[in-house]
Amino acid sequence: PKPDLALMQMLHNKYQISSSIDISDGFIKDITSLLNASKVGAEVDANFIIDINFMQYAKEMLTFGDDYKIIFTSKENIREEGVIKIGKIIKGDQLVMHGVDFDLKSNDQTGYTFNNFSESL
Repeated sequence: PKPDLALMQMLHNKYQISSSIDISDGFIKDITSLLNASKVGAEVDANFIIDINFMQYAKEMLTFGDDYKIIFTSKENIREEGVIKIGKIIKGDQLVMHGVDFDLKSNDQTGYTFNNFSESL
C-alpha cells in the first residue's frame, strides 16, 4: 500500500492541518510520535479504525505497521470522502483508546503515553 498523497495534498490546500504522519510503523507508535512532538494527548475511538468483526485482532491491527494511511489533526470539521474522524486532541500526554480491551502502556512495541485533543483527528 501507498499513502494517499493526493488526498493529503488536497486537505493541506483546502483546510488548516495542524500536524500529520503516515501509519508506517503501526497506528499506536505513529500517533504517539505525533502526540509527543506536539506535546498533547488524544482520545481515540477504535471503533472508527477497526471493523467490529475484527475487534478480536485489535492489538495486532493497532500495532503492526505498513498501513500507509495518514493521521492528521485539524481544528476544522472536515467532511471529505476518505476522511474519518477517529478522536480528539486532549490536554496532557496520554493516548486514551476507547473500544479496546488491552492496556496501551504494557505494549512493548511502542512505549508511549498520551492524553490530549481539542482538535479533530
